Amino acid sequence: MDGLSNNKKNPKEDSVPLSSMQRMCSSREYCEHDIRLKLKRFELSSTETNAIILKLKADDFLNEERFALAFVRDKSRLSGWGSRKIAFALKNRRVSEDAINYAFSQLDTDSERNTLMKILETKAKSLKKEEERESRKYKLIRFALSRGFEYDKILEAVNKIIG
Repeated sequence: MDGLSNNKKNPKEDSVPLSSMQRMCSSREYCEHDIRLKLKRFELSSTETNAIILKLKADDFLNEERFALAFVRDKSRLSGWGSRKIAFALKNRRVSEDAINYAFSQLDTDSERNTLMKILETKAKSLKKEEERESRKYKLIRFALSRGFEYDKILEAVNKIIG
């Protein structure tokens, strides 16, 4: 029993929580906040949790900038989210402002504009043609705002679509 408590205080290579987190982090990117939530199921103390987090960072299993970059890329391309919604989600996961800025600096602004146009064109097709022009315009604006795009970019795109 005493051998187990030593494993918890100083994460060894054969530690169950550490190896579990290493396995998870090797298959996809996680942020520190997500790992801390997952470590709660092992009922570790805060010092044990911090030791595991430090070990994961030292071995490059956990990298905040890499996570932010992957998150921004996936949410913009696959989910069609705008930069405001992505930044809010990253802040919710307690990712640092520096990592968020780095990830957005790597994002292509043309791809965000193309994504916005694509989702607005798809949404415009689903709206009733007999609706007033202004009503369709407002619905498209609300839809794009809910996706986290910036208002000035939305207006530009909606005006191109509706005219």
